[in-house]
Amino acid sequence: MIEVQNLTKKFNGKTVLDDISFEVKEGEIFGFLGPNGAGKTTTLRIILGLLKPTSGNALVFGQNLGENEGLRNKVGVLLENDGAYEQLSAHENLDYYAQLYGVSDSLDIVQRGRSKQNE
Repeated sequence: MIEVQNLTKKFNGKTVLDDISFEVKEGEIFGFLGPNGAGKTTTLRIILGLLKPTSGNALVFGQNLGENEGLRNKVGVLLENDGAYEQLSAHENLDYYAQLYGVSDSLDIVQRGRSKQNE
């Protein structure tokens, strides 16, 4: 399901990931732990296709999420921060994220929610 091969990432000449490799097979439960600054978030951002590695590959179902928008839309991650803004109500948070994703009206929001439930 997830295959990370010889992943390296450098920022301004500083190596933050150095030749990391691991595999998560279908049905496995995988915990990715380490101290602050160990490169966990950077690794996840590369797997999700949000960052490009300096070298190596990160594949999900054998594909690079940065190059496959259809597959990227089917993958999610929950990081330490849930992404909700505490100063906004639940409805305001939903409206905000709907605007970010180009959802223009409440009917479209409801239809998208229903189609996600049926997947």
